[in-house]
Amino acid sequence: DGAKVVIISTRNHPSYYASPDSLGSFDATYNDDWVPLIVISRNDGFALMDLMARGPVTGTMVSDVTMTLAENGGTAYDVVGVLPGADHTHPIMVLGHHDAWFFGASDDTSAIAGMLAWAKSLKASGYQPAHDLYFVSTTGEEYGNTDAYYEWLVGAWYLITQAHPDWAARFTGFVNLEGLGGIGLDGTIGPFASTANAQWAGLIRDVFAANPALLPYGWDVQVGVDSWTDAFTLTAAGIPGATFGTVIPGYDAVYHTDQDDLRFVNYPEMAREVGVLQKVLVAMDGAAVLPYRFSERAMDLARTMDVRKFDLLGVDATALASEISEFRALARKYDAAQGSLGAADAEAANALLRQASVLMNHEWTALSCWDATIFPTQQVEWDALWLQQALAYLKTGNLHDAGDELWNVGLTWNAFFSYPVWKYENDRHAPGAEHLNWGAQGHLAPYVDIYDAYVSIRAKSEAGGHPDVGWETQALQIVLDSELTVLRDRVVLETGQVAAVNAALEQLVGMAA
Repeated sequence: DGAKVVIISTRNHPSYYASPDSLGSFDATYNDDWVPLIVISRNDGFALMDLMARGPVTGTMVSDVTMTLAENGGTAYDVVGVLPGADHTHPIMVLGHHDAWFFGASDDTSAIAGMLAWAKSLKASGYQPAHDLYFVSTTGEEYGNTDAYYEWLVGAWYLITQAHPDWAARFTGFVNLEGLGGIGLDGTIGPFASTANAQWAGLIRDVFAANPALLPYGWDVQVGVDSWTDAFTLTAAGIPGATFGTVIPGYDAVYHTDQDDLRFVNYPEMAREVGVLQKVLVAMDGAAVLPYRFSERAMDLARTMDVRKFDLLGVDATALASEISEFRALARKYDAAQGSLGAADAEAANALLRQASVLMNHEWTALSCWDATIFPTQQVEWDALWLQQALAYLKTGNLHDAGDELWNVGLTWNAFFSYPVWKYENDRHAPGAEHLNWGAQGHLAPYVDIYDAYVSIRAKSEAGGHPDVGWETQALQIVLDSELTVLRDRVVLETGQVAAVNAALEQLVGMAA
């Protein structure tokens, strides 16, 4: 209360905003009626602290940004261009986001430049794709909604869930561009990297490995999707794909600052990267039978679902473990045999492949409390395990370690704020929150409220002695029981989902044989 402005800098994380004299910005998970906020460089932060140590400091902050809210007529646009192919039913999407902080030369203006050059060259060359190619420039990837937590990725979210929800079941795949032709200030260029859904990762590795001349600085392909790119909302809708971008040495120092300018773009490197991306696109577009692979997703699921942890909680996951084991076996068989499928099998095989892929992406792409991509059971399982361990510590009188366990549950780690502030932030994340946007795609776990019990246990731990924690124990047990109910329901649901994928893979293996 009474603050005139919020000034943010970094002290212990030397990467972000380390570029001297830079201005920064980040996710605007901020309300438009709060006081102004500014992000300054790490150097300037230390300089300001030194000045304040000597006495009061007066400064002036000027903002010339004009923001028009949607209810006042504010608009933003995704831009879509189509290069028609022979098949109009199952397109492929190439996309990047055109909004940026400051100049945003690498993030993500370079991707739009590369994408437009790519589309122009395809049309000029007379290339005839097998499927329609949609070139999409999205908005609101950096910031698209005021007074919301999940306020980034809004353009892609709106595109795939509000404007064109039918696209989720139609699109064969997507290629998401997050910075092309990146170069460090010292002239070094990092590897070309991709983070892909498991269905496409194998094909991308094959293409990259076959084209070393286009990737002279190396390459890397990882399986996964993160919530910092448009790939998350497309994946969660059901479309498999991959994000591509150059690793720029030292880029974190200028990321989301006014220093992200044309010094960080190398056009010859951009041309090489677009060249290898074209080969990826041709491989996606030209296959009669979709070249999806499933083994890596099966291994990821098997690693994640540790039945021993469910046993500790008294949750029966035997049926889920059995289906996951079957999934791994069928995925290996199909990946080994898919080359046996030919054009005559394409229609039936592709229908099964899309069915399995949409289910895996849409139903198994969830969000943790820290915005990490997880399976839907995981956050509930983690919270339940932490609650259970905390209760075990309380039973032995170990309040300190009980507090450490509870700190991990949901957003309890924010409990250094007053309860109204903490609850406001907690509620913005929770299922059913206003302006949840793409967060609603993330199968969010219950955002539990153990604030009072946690704060009380911490206070009693610091006071020492042997205090009574009866009411805290009872309150935590109620929350744990509720979490276990949710977890059991999710285990049953996921068991059915894995079984449905297995049924599709079993038919595919039979076709291949």
